[in-house]
Amino acid sequence: MFSFLGKTKRHLKVGIALTAEGCAFAEVSTDQASPLLNRCGFVSSQPGEAIANLQDLIKQERLTNADLAICLDRSRFNLSLIEAPQVEATEMHQALAWKVKDLIDYPLDKLVLDYVDVPSTKSSGAMVYTVAVNETNIQALVDEVGQAHGLLERIDIPALAQQNLASHLPVADEGVALLNLTHRDSLLTLGRGEKLYLARGVGVHCNELRSEMLPEGDRQSVPRLDDLLL
Repeated sequence: MFSFLGKTKRHLKVGIALTAEGCAFAEVSTDQASPLLNRCGFVSSQPGEAIANLQDLIKQERLTNADLAICLDRSRFNLSLIEAPQVEATEMHQALAWKVKDLIDYPLDKLVLDYVDVPSTKSSGAMVYTVAVNETNIQALVDEVGQAHGLLERIDIPALAQQNLASHLPVADEGVALLNLTHRDSLLTLGRGEKLYLARGVGVHCNELRSEMLPEGDRQSVPRLDDLLL
């Protein structure tokens, strides 16, 4: 989404996900035919302090020899599906900025915006997903990574990171629905190949499902599971 480095020859890539509970990370080697997961982990933090603890995570886990990709938590960006403005490509960012200005609570001069095209369907015209981020949040990430001597390659959001993973599945060209159940912000994405068609928050969380699970053989309905299937 938001890129900071050009192509590098580093074979180590680290993805870091900021969440309400802390930072999750995964280190991957890319010098083989298929990516190889070397290690992963999670460092908890107080609500809202994930960025402040990012520098410690990079140093403690020795992540300075890899290109870093950081995935923002949902409180730090605004994702909107809107009709694509009928303008030239060079004017698209400016036109989209005016469309999202009422959805953000900070000045337009602090807006960092990017977008992805959504494939057209019979029921809709040209649509785009816009990603709006406060420049202050981006700068905080850049500063924390820089002070830890890490190399920030890109900043992404969960929906696009999830679709990127789905695009590597053998059935990706046929279309994939991927559901990520978490403690708070469950997410459903629908995509085909590298294209994202739909990203939607799901109001069913893993803790709720776990608390409703019945003994094996009990065929009674599980309300939240039924909601999830719908």
